[in-house]
Amino acid sequence: MIDTSTERRINSGYLEIPESRIETAEQALRAVKRAYEVLGLSLPKFPKITVDFREYKNDVEIKQRGRTEIASHGVTIPFDKRLLEPEEEALRVREMRKKGETYPGVAQTLVHEIGHIGIWSIMGSERSPSSKRLLDEGFASLIEHTGIAESTLEKLVLESKNEARATLNTDSEILTMFLDPEKTPDTGEEAPNTNAAEYVLGRTFLLWIHEIKGSRTMTEMLKQTPSKILMTQEGSNTELNPDFKNYLDRNQKEVTLANAREWEGECFKQAILDATGLSTLKEVETEFRKWIT
Repeated sequence: MIDTSTERRINSGYLEIPESRIETAEQALRAVKRAYEVLGLSLPKFPKITVDFREYKNDVEIKQRGRTEIASHGVTIPFDKRLLEPEEEALRVREMRKKGETYPGVAQTLVHEIGHIGIWSIMGSERSPSSKRLLDEGFASLIEHTGIAESTLEKLVLESKNEARATLNTDSEILTMFLDPEKTPDTGEEAPNTNAAEYVLGRTFLLWIHEIKGSRTMTEMLKQTPSKILMTQEGSNTELNPDFKNYLDRNQKEVTLANAREWEGECFKQAILDATGLSTLKEVETEFRKWIT
């Protein structure tokens, strides 16, 4: 079946999606707009976003379940073509869950990925994520869960606190690692076995900042954690963040991974201390743990 594509407007940009998925697009866009409204945030300007259902002939399992890719025409969010039709998606999701895999489905994944794209506007760049997955994944998860849940912000805070406590009961040291500027894996690296914890703890951490300091402080904190590189098309040369280049020039340093991590770590630490008004990251961790109990 040939499936033509259509577009839906998303605040100065367009969401292009196959016609059979118009309802999915509208559901996702309603969720994104609701999330920004509930959190008291201005809806950012989005680039053109193409939702692309691709055929992966060599994949027996459905591996491509939605992620953000830079393309020459804007941004692409690819999915396996076997998830194109809603009825087929429902069947495939049931199969995944029988195997113990957790997958929320195309609509919710789309909201999460649009959350990632939305953070670029906060960062003041068309292609810059937050350097730390705790915050980058946390913000995407925050938009996803705030938008999808038909509940109040207060209920979302309560549910997120419960999830955070359960996560820390399983691994009490993982928050310490996430808050360590030298150990927190940066965006672009897949940290094994930490994704779910990053989603939960990152979302809850941002809700904590939002509650005690407000939405403006939360977004300012995110803005102060730029990544060393800008996202580029797959296979293209790495493009350094201009702020990182300025840091290297000021300090007469070379472009090395160690210097990049040092810069990102310094930005991350200072951003959190500025946002919370606390003196050390250990104090930040202690106060956050108190808040979720």
